[in-house]
Parts: sequence; structure tokens; C-alpha cells
Amino acid sequence: MRVPDISFYNTFIRNNEIKENKLAKYTNQLSSGKKLLVPSDNTVDTVKAQRLRRITDTLATYNRNMDQVQTILDVAESTLGNIVDASQEARVHIVQVLNTGVMDAEDAQILRDYFQSVRDYIVKQANVSIGDSRLFGGVKAQKDPFNNSAIYQGESLETKVPVSKGVELNTTFNGIEYLGTLNSGVYDTTTNKASQKIGIVKALDDIINIIDGNELNIYKSKNGFTSENSPVASTSGTLTIKYGSSTFTINYDADPNTTTSTTLQEIVNEINTSTSNPGVAAFIYTDNEGRKYLGLAGSDGTTPVEVSDTGDLLQNVGGFSSFGDIIKLHGYYSEMGYNSPTDPIVATGESGTLTINYGTQSFSINYDGDTTTTNPSTLEELVFAINKSPNNPGVRAYVYQDKDGTYRLGLLGDNPDKIISIQDSSGNLQKRIGNVEAILDTFDKGFQKVAQGRSRIGTQINVIEDFKPQNEYLQVAFFELISKFEDADYVSVITELEKTRTAYEALLASFNQNKDLSLLNFLK
Repeated sequence: MRVPDISFYNTFIRNNEIKENKLAKYTNQLSSGKKLLVPSDNTVDTVKAQRLRRITDTLATYNRNMDQVQTILDVAESTLGNIVDASQEARVHIVQVLNTGVMDAEDAQILRDYFQSVRDYIVKQANVSIGDSRLFGGVKAQKDPFNNSAIYQGESLETKVPVSKGVELNTTFNGIEYLGTLNSGVYDTTTNKASQKIGIVKALDDIINIIDGNELNIYKSKNGFTSENSPVASTSGTLTIKYGSSTFTINYDADPNTTTSTTLQEIVNEINTSTSNPGVAAFIYTDNEGRKYLGLAGSDGTTPVEVSDTGDLLQNVGGFSSFGDIIKLHGYYSEMGYNSPTDPIVATGESGTLTINYGTQSFSINYDGDTTTTNPSTLEELVFAINKSPNNPGVRAYVYQDKDGTYRLGLLGDNPDKIISIQDSSGNLQKRIGNVEAILDTFDKGFQKVAQGRSRIGTQINVIEDFKPQNEYLQVAFFELISKFEDADYVSVITELEKTRTAYEALLASFNQNKDLSLLNFLK
């Protein structure tokens, strides 16, 4: 009877299990191409590979985001480029009009249609979309960000996606920042904000409006005098001034010894101080040669002023002619305004002093929100006060109604080369009307903002051009590291598999040879 060796059997079972596990391991490595089949194969390498895989997954996400953003940025940059190109061409024509004026009605209509087409094109470009997503409306991407008046109705919050750690690029844009919007319309005292209108379009709308509009009802005499103290009549008479449906009269004569007005300055003073004056401001207009003219301006800028005379004053001044409407292209206009020229310019209890700078000269007008005082409290009254101010060095004020229906303050200097600006002692008025700017300055300000927005988008495009190759390089490098940790070396695996198979076969052969051994085998 055979006596089995339990120790020998246990040793075989243990070695058999080891060899079978190794065979299974190497076989699986060959079939899968991976040497890390379970974390226990090599815990350290498994952790390293998992960390690297998370990094490559993040890099892949960044690259997908960059692919998505690349198209958006290209379209946005191209759109702003189109606006810049169209604006540069339009500016040439604006300067031409400012320098030479409009030759005739046909010329005016051609320019008007051209400016209209440019402003419509800019608004259309500002509402560009990819699919159904508008680019320049912020997070409010399902609706056109700018209405037909070029007023912004989008959101200031933008959508962005990450393209690297701590770096995000836009998928939508705040139209206020990128389309060069400026304050416009009526200031909202509840929100302390004003509407935002594309600056280039705002300037073009003002030019179109001026070409379309009626004559600016500011008048000057056709004949001038060498001095404001020159006598303007050789006989006595009565000057009748009609403003709308109201009239008032001024007496004059040729005798400097009487209290009746005789000189140009005295006539101006008499008109401005007349208690029956319904809103006509008289002023002395000085041309480039230094000649002095009698000027008349209605407070609303639109109601015509008519003059009749019983003596020879009207004959001596040569009658009156309007400055014409195109002259308003040289005017300075407040950014914002009011719904009506008779609206209060500030709230009740507010007051201040408006200082108007004209070249190196300046003069001031006190204002308040109290209609019972002599200070102006409406836009019409402010215009009248500016025009009749005895300290006014040559600035003509008028009410300007823009294309959107807002009534704004217009200022026009006798010398177009002199710059006009304003300062407000309390800020109560200026926060409602903003600064005063020439139309070309408004255009240029809006243009510069668009150019800056285009540059910012170009910078984001450069970020993609810099980061994407870097990310792709890192992905390749990290995948190579992952491969070193995870992927099997087929040559070494096959070698180990053959060695293990040989050892396993030897183990089986040894077991077969020794399993039936007993004491009888050793008896001689």
C-alpha cells in the first residue's frame, strides 16, 4: 500500500497555482496589450497612470473647447473687421461733408443714402449669429442684441469656456464693450443708467437726421458792422419780432443821446431784456474778418423767427438768413437728453452752475429744478439763457431732436475751429445730459472702442494658437508615459510566458514522476 507524501503534494499545489496565475497573467497581457490588468499588479504605476489619464482627459476637453471657440472667435473678429472697414470708408465722407458741406439736394440725398446703408450694415453685423446664437448679446443669445435704433438689449454677462487652467475664452460677448456703445436717450434716474447705442451708428444717425431735417432756426443779419457800438439805423422806428404765434417790439432811433437803442449792442440788450420776449435770444455774431452781425435764435431751435420794421434798421442789416441746417454738422451735442424740451432738466431741489468752455473763453449759467425762479429749469429755458447771456463769447445753443426722438442740447460756435466743452458744478445736470461732443468725435470714440474690441478678440485667437499646440504636445507626452506604465512589452511578455510555460510543464512532469513513489521503490 502507497503512503502519499502530504508535504510534497502541498508544495506541488502551491507551485501549480503560482505557475497558472503567471500563465494567465502573461496570456491576458498579450491579448490586451496591457501589463497593468488590475491595480494590484503595480499599485504605484496604476496611480501614476490614472493621474496622467485625468490630465490628458482635461487637455482633451480644453482642445475641444478651443476647436469650438476658434470658429466663434474667427466669426466675431471678422465681423468687427467688417465694421471697422466700413467705418473707415464712411469717415472719409464725413470729413468731406464737414469740410465742403453738401453741394446740392441731389448730392445730399446720395450722401444720406450712403450713410443710411452703412449704419444699417453695422447694425446687421452687430446682430451676427452662429446658428441661433447671437455672438454680441452676452448670455442673452437667443435675441438680437441691438434693435433697429442700434440700442443694446443684450446682457453684460458673457459665456466663457476654459482652454487651460485659469484661462477662459468667450463664446458670447458683451456688446457694450465690443461694439463701442455710448450713452444715449434719456437718463433713467431710477437705475442711474442710460441706454447704450453703438457710437458709430449714433454719429451716422445724427448726420442723417441733420441732412433730413429742417433748417436750423438761428439767424444772422446779412450785413455786418465794424463794431458792436456802431449805429444800426439813421431813422427811428419799431422792430417787430414774431416767434411762432407770439410777437414783441423793440423801439430804436439814430440819436445816441436818448435812452432808446441805437447801436448794435444796445439792440441786442433790448431784445434780451424785453419782458414780452417769448423766447428769442439776440446775440452778436463775429465772422472771421471781425465784422459784427445781429443774430437771433429761438429757444426751441425749430420755430421760425420773423422780423418786420417801420424804419430802416432791417434795411441796414440787410435782413436775416438762417445759418442753414448743414451748419449743425459742426455742432456739439449732449450725449443724452429729454423726452420733451419742456421737461425739467434736474429734479426739484437740485441746482448747479453749468460752465461752457469755448476755446480759451468760458461763461456760466445757473440752473435749478424750481420753475418759480429766474434760473432755467427746462431745456428750452437753458438754451434761451445761454443765447442771451451777456458773457457768451460766441456759442449758439439750440434744442436738437435726434433720430430716436430724444431732445438734446446743441451748441454751435461762431468759429468752428474752437472746441466747446462743459463742466457742471454739482453734476446734477451733466449726469442727465452727459458730455457735449462734436459728431466726428462721437464717431471716433465709437470707432476706437470697436477697434479695441477687435484687438481683444485677436488676443484670444492668439491664446488658442499658443495653447493648442502646447496642449497637443503635452497630450502626446502624457500618453507616452501612460503607455510606459500600462502597456505590455510584447517581447518580454512572450519570453516570460515561454519561461513560465516550460517551468509549468516541468512541474507537471516532476509531479507525475513522483506521485506514485513508495518505500517499495527503495528495496533492493
